[in-house]
Amino acid sequence: ERAHAIALAAMKQCGRLTLPGIILKPPLDQWPALTNATLFFGDLSPDASSFSDVWSSLPLKPSPIVFFIGPEGGFHPQETNLLRHQGGVGLKLHPNILRTDTAALAALTLFSQRPPYKSEPSLDLESPAALP
Repeated sequence: ERAHAIALAAMKQCGRLTLPGIILKPPLDQWPALTNATLFFGDLSPDASSFSDVWSSLPLKPSPIVFFIGPEGGFHPQETNLLRHQGGVGLKLHPNILRTDTAALAALTLFSQRPPYKSEPSLDLESPAALP
């Protein structure tokens, strides 16, 4: 209910005519293996690779992408380990630490610049087969 109230207030503030949907996902440790996707996550550690270094090393037509953006302050070490165990690659979107909402927009903008992703379908995380 809190998330709904926040979305409603944001909708009114920006003059939006429709209320955006809010879908709560189960905890990360309950997600099935995402073997059909390339996984990335925002990593605040000093040794994390930059987005441009990782992105330029990918094949031209990689699998669908899932990018996990953690809370402000970063993922808990257990979450980072879980993401790495799933095959996720931690990276930095920018030299500065971004706010969660800014990181989402930055990630979408950066990913959209690679030609294969301008027209490729996205991974449907809403389908019953994708999540429990």
